[in-house]
Amino acid sequence: MLYYFILSILIAGLTFTARNKKTVALVGGAFFVVQFALAAAILWGGWSEMKHLHFFTFDPLGSLFYVLLSVVGLFVFVHSKAYLKENSLKEYRLYFALLMLLETAITGVYFSNNIAVTWIFLEATTLCAAGIIYHRREEHALEATWKYVFVCSTGIAMAYLGILLLCSVAEGGSLEYTALQERLREGNPLFLKIAFLLVLTGYSCKMEIFPLYTIGIDANFAAPSPASALISTGLVNAGFLAIFRIYRLMATTEIFPWVKSVLLIVGMGLFSLGSDMSMIPMGEYIGGQMTKSRKIWLVVFLSFFVGFLATICEPDLQVLATYVPNIKPMVLTMSIGLGVGIFLVLAMLRILTGMHIMWLLIPGYGIALVLTF
Repeated sequence: MLYYFILSILIAGLTFTARNKKTVALVGGAFFVVQFALAAAILWGGWSEMKHLHFFTFDPLGSLFYVLLSVVGLFVFVHSKAYLKENSLKEYRLYFALLMLLETAITGVYFSNNIAVTWIFLEATTLCAAGIIYHRREEHALEATWKYVFVCSTGIAMAYLGILLLCSVAEGGSLEYTALQERLREGNPLFLKIAFLLVLTGYSCKMEIFPLYTIGIDANFAAPSPASALISTGLVNAGFLAIFRIYRLMATTEIFPWVKSVLLIVGMGLFSLGSDMSMIPMGEYIGGQMTKSRKIWLVVFLSFFVGFLATICEPDLQVLATYVPNIKPMVLTMSIGLGVGIFLVLAMLRILTGMHIMWLLIPGYGIALVLTF
């Protein structure tokens, strides 16, 4: 692992000495040779689960994310060459050097088995990503960069406080995750809860979840598109792994049910926020365009298709169907899906024709009343 970091950093540094863009491409090729060589050593060279330098372990989850990072990084590199072909050589070299350093720092997070080393590499990703976000040298890029540096630094500082609190609860010793897990079992529940909240909040800026998720939106908007792909995948995965390893630390403590409840609340909040920010505006736009078209057949088809498909794919309905006696789950699910699809069609037709809702409610309730007997 030491050779990996030395070679990756040296190759990234060589980018600054390149005299033309072709040389930058050759240096980038050498960088990805190193990346895929490490991936091959992990997958086929027997390095899986091996420990290196006391601070790194090639665990399955980290290895999976690393292979994904290498593949995505290669595509990002190739696409960036075309994306930045009009940039000056100075900007070109700086961008690709920071891209390589960012991927190297993310790799450190993936394989770190030490809570402090994870924190160090996550902080390094902030510095590398900030330079990439400011690549365009425009006003909005500068604003996004300062926001990113400030919010990420604040988040990383909060995570650091959480790590200090965890270490105080563990009463010294090694900072490896496995060692901490053993010593945290009898830790003070209040301190463990505070530490978990601090780390979760701090690392949320990397995983782009509540509460510091907004910084990722500005960063991805300001950064060049290829780099945004790497930030949205590799760096977000790094944030996930950092939080997941803290989650596993709490698995043997008495506050674990509370930890799961906190993550459930965060997840439901993100789902609601995502629906509000993306799906609802998308649905409003599609619905508006659909009604403006005045093509009745299109309105009927899309309304029925969306209503039926969304209903039968609903996990809660599928679970509920298994608890209803004397009715096959598939029959119940399809019946409800057909009902939702048909009444969604009627609702859309009412909007188009201006029909009074009374003419839908009275027959509908009448049919429901008859079916109860």
